[in-house]
Amino acid sequence: MKNTLLVSAFTSLAITTAANADVLIDFSDMSNVSYTASPALNSFTSNFDAWGVYNFASGAPRMSDQSATGGTVGLISSYDNNPFFGIVDSINNDTTQPPTIEFAIDISGAESISFSIDMGAYGGFEESGSSFDYVKWQYNIDGGTTKTLFDIKPIDEESATYYFDNGSTVDIGSPLSFIDSETGETVILNNGYRNISEQTGGLNTYKTDIEGTGETLYIQLIARVDGSKEVYAFDNLEVTVAPEPGSTSLASLALLLMLTRRQHKTA
Repeated sequence: MKNTLLVSAFTSLAITTAANADVLIDFSDMSNVSYTASPALNSFTSNFDAWGVYNFASGAPRMSDQSATGGTVGLISSYDNNPFFGIVDSINNDTTQPPTIEFAIDISGAESISFSIDMGAYGGFEESGSSFDYVKWQYNIDGGTTKTLFDIKPIDEESATYYFDNGSTVDIGSPLSFIDSETGETVILNNGYRNISEQTGGLNTYKTDIEGTGETLYIQLIARVDGSKEVYAFDNLEVTVAPEPGSTSLASLALLLMLTRRQHKTA
């Protein structure tokens, strides 16, 4: 009987503390997302520019894989018609400043936080000069110190291989890249993966940890992509929150300690 009580208390503790609360932003319904953006999403007037939520059939010409018509151009696979956030030529007649979007996510009660995102790029970007490009992902908690998630910028001395739905590939120099915070290695962005036989394709997933705890996590994107032949896109922003032990967990822990002591006394 004593052993049974011990197991029950321990099981209750394990189940409660192992629960995770994930927040996923997949752009299928922006009405459920807390965000601020400048300029407004999908407000660019030129068909060659993009800033907002699109799918394969919408957006600027180079945003989508065009290999069906013989081109080796584009980012999003025709196998994936889910909505995504796309950016093309973000410095234009509508805005001379890099656009920004900030997401607000409730993290109250969190003990640890991790972040993942699907993202990719297409084109040859500029590392310097008047049309230099960059994409910055950063965050703060409750308005505190701003920290970097991904500092993405061109790397002139490298090239990226881009894959297309018809099986063709093309190499283009000066791709977007970032330094992996865990390994210190350079990660080069391309237009993701293609599986021709299974007719699947999509953006690659990248992960990093978020330091600190609090009430509200603010994740901000600043994107300077200055060219109609340069594309950056992302999807499936996921914040994984491991909650602090709640009252049920603490009660289970107290019960476990009490039963353990009693067992020792009667042994």
